[in-house]
Amino acid sequence: MSIDLEARLTETERVIFELIRSHARRLGNVVPRVAGGWVRDKLMGNSCFDMDIALSNISGYGFASGLSESATGHRVTTVHVIKNNHEKSKHLETAVVRINDICVDFVGLRSETYSDARVPCVVPATPEEDSFRRDLTINSLFYNLFTNTIEDHTGRGIEDIRNKVLVTPLDPKITLFDDPLRIVRILRFHSKLKFDIDESIYNAMEDEEIRKALARKVSNERIYIEISKMIHYPMGQYGLLEIIKRGYVGPIFKPPVWKEQSYEQGVRFIEAVEEITNLCARPYRREILCLYTILCFFSRQTVAGYKKSAYCNTYIMKNSLPSSKAFVKTIDSIEKSLAFLDTQDLENLGIEGLIRVVRCMGEMWYESLIIYCGIEHMQSAKGKFKNGLGIICRIIQESIEEYYKATSIVDASSLIRELGIVECEMRFYIEEGIVYQLVSQTDDPRKVVEHLKRIKGLR
Repeated sequence: MSIDLEARLTETERVIFELIRSHARRLGNVVPRVAGGWVRDKLMGNSCFDMDIALSNISGYGFASGLSESATGHRVTTVHVIKNNHEKSKHLETAVVRINDICVDFVGLRSETYSDARVPCVVPATPEEDSFRRDLTINSLFYNLFTNTIEDHTGRGIEDIRNKVLVTPLDPKITLFDDPLRIVRILRFHSKLKFDIDESIYNAMEDEEIRKALARKVSNERIYIEISKMIHYPMGQYGLLEIIKRGYVGPIFKPPVWKEQSYEQGVRFIEAVEEITNLCARPYRREILCLYTILCFFSRQTVAGYKKSAYCNTYIMKNSLPSSKAFVKTIDSIEKSLAFLDTQDLENLGIEGLIRVVRCMGEMWYESLIIYCGIEHMQSAKGKFKNGLGIICRIIQESIEEYYKATSIVDASSLIRELGIVECEMRFYIEEGIVYQLVSQTDDPRKVVEHLKRIKGLR
């Protein structure tokens, strides 16, 4: 069955496609097809800001380099080549070009044979062969730029989009074992599109060999890319819940300290997060709260002997799902905040205590408290959940959300001189001074110094 998408094209897409067609015609025996996600998204009425072009009878680089040289009058970048890297489960060289600010990937039609079930033999293929080696039928569609029609070689890609179901083109045990990263991709599409996962895929995921293959064959970096996309979706937490439910936390997150996870507890954590964020209606880092759908189970756990001990979740985001240094630092800060909250009497905090909580937890105070409440709700600790929620509400009501930004109105040299303290004591007194100036709302450095003198006399 063919469907004409011509009427749904944007003007930018029309220009890019005509540019590709013209270059393909000059080459003579090349047929360009838009592949996968762009076709799927067009059929669903969704925007798509990048596209993959699958080519017959030529490599992606061979086509893209010629196109880049001949495309006068258009904003076309030089060709960037993403090399194949079997160690990271990247098995195909791709040529990438930006055309009129749209990212376009060029690659030859291919099929993959997994002789050792890890590194495939990639060979040129027909469009049908290329379609069946893909992860899902909804991602196997082509839009032929010469005929302006959709090609559905699996015979069910369009139907599965209409029925909102995720199905593999081949037996899922073959599809998933050949490239186990597809497990994470399928769960990501489940989160993104809100499509049901076919029961045959779930049955295949029960295969212990496939579970082991994911941990053994796929690099941590490739897994992280999929998880990172998932946690930025509005419903990303439901993909993470499936990871818990299907027993894939181990091969995906590779926690160095093991704790049992429960799907029902994960649901309770999400319920608490949604309740608080809806109640408070203030900005928050969605991707972090989403990620803690799984990280909540390992919160406050430490890895003994790892650089004087490190938090388990910090380890996960640094090593198992290697993310940026800034993100690792953020997770580590949240873990320290959760440990700090465990030492506080949250039921009886005065204004000074609230300020100390905000300053200790810093920029992530809101997310940290939500995670704290989510974990307590998950564990049915009603009293602690209520206390944590109360702290959030009071911080907002007192308008002290940004007190973590406050700096001392007394300079360090004055403190050393006035208090007669050594440099290693400086941090304590500066922080005490900031808390005092915030509580008293003073802008007089002398009052702060006098307050600190009294504190020193009591120590």
